[in-house]
Amino acid sequence: MSDTFSESGPDNEMDKNLAWLVQFVAGNDAAILDCRTPEEFQLNHIKNSVNIPFEEISLRVAELPVKSRSLLLLGSSSELVDCWEFLSERGYEVIRSIDVNFPNFWTTLKNTPSLKKLWAEGISSDQLWQPNLFLRNNINLIEKFLPANRTINVLDIACGSGREAIYLAKKGWQVTAVDHLSDVCRRCQQFAEFQLSEQNNLKVICEDITTNDKLFEQSSFDLIMTFRFLHRPLFKTIQGWLKPGALFIGETFSIGAEKFGKPRRRSFMLEKDELNSYFPNWKILKQQQRQLSDGRPLTGGIYQKPML
Repeated sequence: MSDTFSESGPDNEMDKNLAWLVQFVAGNDAAILDCRTPEEFQLNHIKNSVNIPFEEISLRVAELPVKSRSLLLLGSSSELVDCWEFLSERGYEVIRSIDVNFPNFWTTLKNTPSLKKLWAEGISSDQLWQPNLFLRNNINLIEKFLPANRTINVLDIACGSGREAIYLAKKGWQVTAVDHLSDVCRRCQQFAEFQLSEQNNLKVICEDITTNDKLFEQSSFDLIMTFRFLHRPLFKTIQGWLKPGALFIGETFSIGAEKFGKPRRRSFMLEKDELNSYFPNWKILKQQQRQLSDGRPLTGGIYQKPML
């Protein structure tokens, strides 16, 4: 913790750290996490930082960035050590921590012309987390094929922590998120409570969807999505749950992932061109193969159901 600001440190040390902060914000892709209280954060904070109070962080892990992004940690000395330890134990790299509650920090920041551009107040709309990259990169394409004059109904199968479901719920779409694990559903609901000002457009259902093909009525959804989940018999059910002209987007591991990590079982991975075979006569809007940073390959596709 040698990089942490200290109230007892000399002024030139504060100057050095403030100069480092200017360079960091200007040229670094690391995420900035402020673990103070919301009240402290709204009075003064660094632009583009995200506030997750330390006492809430164990409930809000889904709001953290991907572990390939480094973290700059801001807070008070009383919580920085514990927060650093919590994040490090979960595989995050904290490149620096700064105590922003010592005297003159915010006064210096606001009153120095070259530093004032870093200062902000009020509620921040920034976020550290992102939904699935395939979904995010193709959301404009998806919107082109969805109805523009009514509410969009979405089903997220095997929703996990709920990043994709909440991403679309924030757009005002009506999202149903399903997972069979009660702990996962609870975390998804907690995530929604922190992220959505109104939660009436997100419904979380704890149900084993692989054994209940009657869970939803036929032609119920405009969009069904599933990521990093594969249960082959479910594709037929998905087709029935989609309205005519509706879309399916999915992405999961493909053969070769076992060389780098999980999944190991071949039944959990797509064969070459297999995904297309489940949507015969459907319009293929997008196909993609990509690799995660650890080398595991993913196959994704977006398909449109034929009109009646």
